[in-house]
Amino acid sequence: MAELPKSDAEQAMIARVFAPLTAGLPGALGLTDDAAILSAPSGRQLVLTMDTLVQDVHFLFDGSVQQASDAAYKALAVNVSDLVAKAADPLAYMLSLTLPAVGSTDWLEGLAEGFRQGQSDWSIHLAGGDTVRGTSGLALTVTAIGSVPQETAVLRRNARPGDRLIVTGTIGDASAGLQVCQSSEAFGHLSRTDADFLKNRYQRPRPKLGIVEALRTYASAAMDISDGLILDLERMCRASGVGACLRAHQVPLSAPIQRLVNNQKVSLTDALSGGDDYEILAAVPPDALGAFAEAARHAGVSIAEVGEIIATLGVSVVGDDGNSLSITRKGWDHLG
Repeated sequence: MAELPKSDAEQAMIARVFAPLTAGLPGALGLTDDAAILSAPSGRQLVLTMDTLVQDVHFLFDGSVQQASDAAYKALAVNVSDLVAKAADPLAYMLSLTLPAVGSTDWLEGLAEGFRQGQSDWSIHLAGGDTVRGTSGLALTVTAIGSVPQETAVLRRNARPGDRLIVTGTIGDASAGLQVCQSSEAFGHLSRTDADFLKNRYQRPRPKLGIVEALRTYASAAMDISDGLILDLERMCRASGVGACLRAHQVPLSAPIQRLVNNQKVSLTDALSGGDDYEILAAVPPDALGAFAEAARHAGVSIAEVGEIIATLGVSVVGDDGNSLSITRKGWDHLG
């Protein structure tokens, strides 16, 4: 049976809100056809990833233009972060938009602006997608497409004993930022500057695109930190058939999180397991560590060595005294 044509209202919305996001990608055909037509760049492989973000699970949404913009930016960011972890250069993305069951869609321009800002930050373009009206809240599913030179993708399964563990940026900001978004009194007295910093880290992750070349050239294994550093490190080790020693006191913390830890508002293990960091965890051979660090410095990406891969299975988290820390929660598990 032939598919029924979409309503004029939906077509008008696509043309007005989303078609402009395809500028620069001829294969998207201006969203006027049934599919996009893309070619892999010469000598490169495609890398595909997909994430779904759901209102009140992954982002907060009150129907405002600003929160719509933040949701879109985050939806694109978390997918680009996966591409970065594979040392892939962003190329294009597909969007499946589930509209809330009720209410106006006056916020759609904000959604488009959030995607537009992300596209500008990471050199990626909309290729196509779908729009439906759901039965509850807003949901965004993005499928991102990147490319790498043949056989150069960095997988999480290739960590080897002796590799040093490296993380980019700072850990624990976003989980604290969510608490601040939910309640301005979450941590008692918190300066406006610290509160704004933490909220921004939750609402607008910044994938470390600058680290791609260093990963591609020097890393044995890599993955993005989305569900908590401890849990994601366990996943890397499980995929590689190895273990790890994570030195908690060497994990980089932002000044706002360090203040919260010092004031016993947040525990160090909370920061290590909070999730939503969207930083990169990499395993780098010791003889490549200096070159990796120099490449990261040249790219303007801060990194820290936080432990090492070992042959014995399992992940141990140790404090500055060398003793193992008690971990009650390793990270975020949607099915846990």
